[in-house]
Amino acid sequence: CGGRPLLAEGSGAGAAAVGEGQEFFARPTTPTSLRLYSSAQNAENDMGALVFKQGSGTGTLLQDQSTIRKVHQVSPSHQVVIPNHRLCTGTHAKYHEGSSGALTVLGRKLQSGSSVFVRSVDSCTLQLHSSKQDSEANVNPIALDEVSELALQPLPSSSSTAMASPSLVVKPGIHWTPEIIEFPCVLLHAGTLEVMAEFRRLVRPTENPVLPAFTTELTSIRQEEVDEAEP
Repeated sequence: CGGRPLLAEGSGAGAAAVGEGQEFFARPTTPTSLRLYSSAQNAENDMGALVFKQGSGTGTLLQDQSTIRKVHQVSPSHQVVIPNHRLCTGTHAKYHEGSSGALTVLGRKLQSGSSVFVRSVDSCTLQLHSSKQDSEANVNPIALDEVSELALQPLPSSSSTAMASPSLVVKPGIHWTPEIIEFPCVLLHAGTLEVMAEFRRLVRPTENPVLPAFTTELTSIRQEEVDEAEP
């Protein structure tokens, strides 16, 4: 939903607009790109990727319904292995310690509940950062201690109500929560349609404080304008 219509190329003539609420299965291809499929099996096997018309879908919103990404291991290069994580660079997540163990930095536990920002290395590997800016610039990664997959396996006695393995928890659609950023109003005279008064008030977004480039392109509202507005 949102933005310009996303047009799917088909076997027939032309391209059809994708309906709002259409379900897809995603596979990351680069740190900032996803390939979409009609089934989970196709996504896992990289088969039958859907083809969309070039230039369509600008500003379209994709909402990931899965919230928990279980960490399988930490590689010698300090990166977390999460098969088919479906997260793009800059995604905000909350780290949670598991009953089977915790992630550490120089032997000290990473605080459970702390915020991290991910950089997608490939479809199964993420690098963690302390800020979105660092993740996008690929600087100052969190130097996690190496952990084997076996070490993060849940214990047989682990409670089924708790997360057994260390996990990253993301909010569904965290990048794509719709928010009001402007109230533009015009009072017209009912008989003459003459403009009697105007009112405009900007609103600072709180779920996603940084405006996407598409929003500025569409509305001409600049980041510094909403930064000075009331939430």
